[in-house]
Parts: sequence; C-alpha cells; structure tokens
Amino acid sequence: MKQLPEYAICFYAAFSGHDSFINERIGELYSQGIDRDFLIHCARALDVSGLLYNRILKADIDDAPLLKSLRSCFASDFAKTQVMLSLYDDLSALFRNERLDFMPLKGCDPRISLGPRSLLNPMEDIDILVRKSDSDTVATMLLANGYRFQGAFSDSHLTFYTDEESPRFVEIHHDVINRGNRLHSRLFRAPLENIWDRSTMSEDGTRLMSAEDLLSYSAAHALKEYFHKPKWIADCDWLLNDVSVTTLSGSFKKVVDEWGVGKIIGMIAASLDRCFPVTSYEHVFDSEFSRPGLLASYVGKHIFAYSHLKQLRPLIFIAAAEDSRSKLSLTGALLTRMLKGNSAP
Repeated sequence: MKQLPEYAICFYAAFSGHDSFINERIGELYSQGIDRDFLIHCARALDVSGLLYNRILKADIDDAPLLKSLRSCFASDFAKTQVMLSLYDDLSALFRNERLDFMPLKGCDPRISLGPRSLLNPMEDIDILVRKSDSDTVATMLLANGYRFQGAFSDSHLTFYTDEESPRFVEIHHDVINRGNRLHSRLFRAPLENIWDRSTMSEDGTRLMSAEDLLSYSAAHALKEYFHKPKWIADCDWLLNDVSVTTLSGSFKKVVDEWGVGKIIGMIAASLDRCFPVTSYEHVFDSEFSRPGLLASYVGKHIFAYSHLKQLRPLIFIAAAEDSRSKLSLTGALLTRMLKGNSAP
C-alpha cells in the first residue's frame, strides 16, 4: 500500500517529540512534490491543520502560499482548543461544587492536553467519566445549569450540549467502552471498578486514570475509531515514551490483560516502529502481551496510509483479537454487520 506524501506529512504533523527526525522527514516528503490543495484537504480531514502550520514552520519549508492558507487554520484550531478547554474548566468546577466524582477522558486529561497536544487540541466534544450510580444526578445537574440533553446514542454515555449559537457538546460516560456493541464487547473487557480503584488524585484535586489505564484506554479508543485520526496514535506514542509506563512489566501487564488491548498496543508499536526508525520501541516488543503477530504487524505497518484505512477496517479488528476464539467471534460479528448493509465497525 503506497503512502501518499500528503497523508504522510499530515501524520507526522500530529506528533510531539521526534522533532529532528520529523522536520527532516517532512522536508523529504515535501520535496517529492505535493499537491498543495490536497495537502490542505487532508489536514482538515485528519484534524491537523493548525499542527501542520506549526510543523511547516519548524521544518523551515519556504512555501508562502501554503503557510498563508494554513495560518487561519492555526488561529481557528487554537481558538477552538481554548473554547473547549474553557468548557471543561466550567464543568469540572460544577462537578466539584456538587461533590460529584468524575474523571476527564481523552483530550481533557491534563496529561494529554499538556503533553502530546500541548499546543493545539481541537476537540469535537468534552468526555467525562462518572460513576454509573451518579449518572442520573449528573444529568439533573447539567439540565439545572443550562445544558440541554441531546440523546443517548450509545450504551456507554449520554450527550448534552450548551445553549449557545454554536453549541459545544459534552459526553457523560458511565463506562469506558460500549458493551452493547457486538464488536467492542468482544475486544475489550475493562473492569470499571478496577479503573476507579487504580485512579489517583492530582494536586489540583482532579481524579485521573492510572498511567496503565490511560494507555490502555487510549489504545482501545484508537482501535475503536480504526485509527482514522493520527492524534490518537500520537497520544499512545507519547504515553509509551514520555510517561511512567515504559517499564511495561508487573502491574502494567496485569492492567493491559484486564483491558484486552495487548495486541492493539503491539499493533500501534509496529506502526510507530516503521514511522520512527530512529526511536526504539523494544521496550514494547520485549513485553509478552504486545507481540503483535503476523496479521497485527502487517496492519500496524499500514494504518498510517490513510487512503487505505477503509479497506483495512475488518483486518484491524480481527488483528486486535487476542486469541483464535475471539478472532472467530469477531469475524462472525463483522459478517453480520456487512450482511445488514453496515460496513463500518
């Protein structure tokens, strides 16, 4: 599968760290000859427009028309980031005032928002995990404070939105996976009580997932969305290399096994190993749970070729299964969905 240079440039733009390698690699890809309009289209589709502007500057690429086209995207992404983080601040203050337990998820988690997405994090919504026993109380609290209920589009969360001209959306999760989804329930286990028990309080009083759970959740989410946004792989890369999960032993293996994401982490590591040959991922491959296997290794090496992701979707899910029984069960679920005319997992 050929990786188009425009997609590759956008993929690399999503990552923090690896600066010397990425700047040089983007310069090489750019010199191959790119379609400027297609590059901008890809950046918007992959949610990296502002990041691409920043990376083009760092790579010292002299293309005034491209920079001019991306400059407004940078400003827009930066403004969107601030607006969404402001909404999270309002919500977290509301939860604290009501003494309700909660955990920020994905881009709201301060380790993510200040780490791999420290500059730009244009979120589509705010994701917050609450205890299932508090779901009704949280819903009542949000409605009483001017939020509107949009609906329950998943067995794992409720969606609310702000009463504004441009609404901002909030997903209140009572679970980290959608156990009603036949595919997800076959892949992920993630016992909720253990996740809450392992969580810790930060200095500012925010409850956070353990580092092991955060990586497991990030890997599961990236797989669930079949890797179609590079920021999710970038999050996992940062967690594997810059947070305290690099020993990959003992309790970490236990947590990964609980989630059932060992093969997924191996798949992501295979992709990163190909994308960043100057960075060692042996600390991942040396661990028993993350040997991806032939199929997962093949998929991992191609998930950043975005023009082919749709073709890879069934293989991505099957390769993530940890044993033959799970692969057979997933294959049956995928065939059922295809026969019903729904090709997307």
